[in-house]
Amino acid sequence: MLTLCCAPDWMKGGGRELPMMTLLGRFAREFPPGTAFRSVDIAADGRPNVQVLADDDAVLVVNSLDRPIEAKVDGRSFGMGGYEVRWLKR
Repeated sequence: MLTLCCAPDWMKGGGRELPMMTLLGRFAREFPPGTAFRSVDIAADGRPNVQVLADDDAVLVVNSLDRPIEAKVDGRSFGMGGYEVRWLKR
């Protein structure tokens, strides 16, 4: 059985951290229990395609589509690949 966080020990390179573990670790550091979340400006044309979560220091941006998009979040414009997750500093 494969996991999302670490490669199985029996595989070549097993036991190493996978990208999902990196994402979950950063999420836990940026948004610990009790975090006061903040509003984020998202361009009107991007609202259906972009999900965000933010506090005073960081913004987590997720492209919820399976294709590239152009996003404008928190006053910054950038391209995102399909299902891409991006961190922004505030």
